[in-house]
Amino acid sequence: MLEAIRSAVKGWVAWAVVIVISLPFVIVGGYSYFAGDDGGVVAEVEGIEITRDQVTERFRQQRQQLEQFFGDLDEAGVDEETLRREALEGLVEEALLHALVTDGKLRVSDRAVAQRIRQQDIFHQGGTFSMERYQQLLSANRLTPDQYEEMVRRDLLTEQFQGAVANSAITRDWDLQRLSALDRQQRDIQYLVLSAQADPDAVSDEAVEAHYEQYADRYMAPRQVRLAYVELHQDELAPDDSTRYFEMTEDAANVAYEQPDTLQPVADLLGVELAYSDWVPEDGSGEGIWGDSEVLAAAFSEDVLELGYNSDLIELDSGHAVLFRVDDVQDAQPLGLDEVADEIREELAEEQARLNARNLGELLEGEIAEGADMAALAEREGVELRSAEGLDRGTVTDDLPTRVVDRAFRLPRPSDDRPSVGGTSIQGGDYAVVQVIGVTDGDTDLADDERQQWRAELQQVFSQSEWQALMNALRAEMDVKMRD
Repeated sequence: MLEAIRSAVKGWVAWAVVIVISLPFVIVGGYSYFAGDDGGVVAEVEGIEITRDQVTERFRQQRQQLEQFFGDLDEAGVDEETLRREALEGLVEEALLHALVTDGKLRVSDRAVAQRIRQQDIFHQGGTFSMERYQQLLSANRLTPDQYEEMVRRDLLTEQFQGAVANSAITRDWDLQRLSALDRQQRDIQYLVLSAQADPDAVSDEAVEAHYEQYADRYMAPRQVRLAYVELHQDELAPDDSTRYFEMTEDAANVAYEQPDTLQPVADLLGVELAYSDWVPEDGSGEGIWGDSEVLAAAFSEDVLELGYNSDLIELDSGHAVLFRVDDVQDAQPLGLDEVADEIREELAEEQARLNARNLGELLEGEIAEGADMAALAEREGVELRSAEGLDRGTVTDDLPTRVVDRAFRLPRPSDDRPSVGGTSIQGGDYAVVQVIGVTDGDTDLADDERQQWRAELQQVFSQSEWQALMNALRAEMDVKMRD
């Protein structure tokens, strides 16, 4: 498939999976998410309030689910701020849909609701639905059966509506043929790489000081908290007895919620000592569990940091959980110029080097567009002229940067009177100038199984476009207020 198609389909599927399986996390997500308590209203949709606590809880759920699918998100370079925005947007969309399906008089039968609940593994014991476990988990989360069934009903209504939108997308044979020609297309290119060579010694002390004064708020020691905590280990509390451990964690979470101003009753309940952490920095540089993103999000949340409440029980991994509260706070502190001068000097040098490489690259692009020969320009600048033939969209080699391949396939076809040239930044701040010198379209003859697969994937992409158009229309028609 085309890389854009792949990305769109993966994005649609990944978030659909998160949406479909998020509902059972009601049971382990904490009562505040559903109780509607005022954690700071950040948005309002048709009178439905969305709080900061709800956004934090949705962020936690989505992060946990994505980590199950894709592994460590920090190593994958996933930006937490982006996830938080996605969490807020998801809640806004859910509120929009809730208002739409409610006004639309759509219905889901009690039987369908009951069937969905019985299918949720979290309520199973011994491979089958357990009414006792169902009631136990709802009670632990302070939900009545009617409340949870209404949530499931709303989820089913939303799924029905999403399915209707998805099925409205139409793909034609022409779309498939065009997609095949583009996807299987090959290109011949030549390119050169301009190095971004940083020279910190060329950065003056005056420039460093001026940068520091202008952006002093960037150079701060992070806010820190010292935490009182109770760590729960199954191998210490209930070795070889998962049921007992579950009961103990549930009891501990309930006591922490019912007595939010102290953790001592929790420590007494479990027969352990209340422990105290060293300073835990907000930037995630803490050691052990204090560098965990979920722990940090809770430690610096409004409930825990500002209001002084106990945290929710946080599952760190199987048989390992923690409860904590803030014992002391140290506000962010400005770092002195002498502490960050070397860092600033390196930063300014690298920034200037990247700018120099880009400026030269754009100059060469202009010359090539006017008819200059790339080989002659490479010789003039003292850089190597490189070439690659028969590239496809998935070409990956050690010598050929992926961004060069991507740029090559984003450029227009070359013509006799118009060279096809463009540039892109690559790893390390270097800049590549890329020229397409030949294009060969791919075969449009598809086997039946390929046609079926491509039609399904293309329909998902079209459905996503339809869905976004619907969300934009609903935002325009309904009363949506963003407060944060």
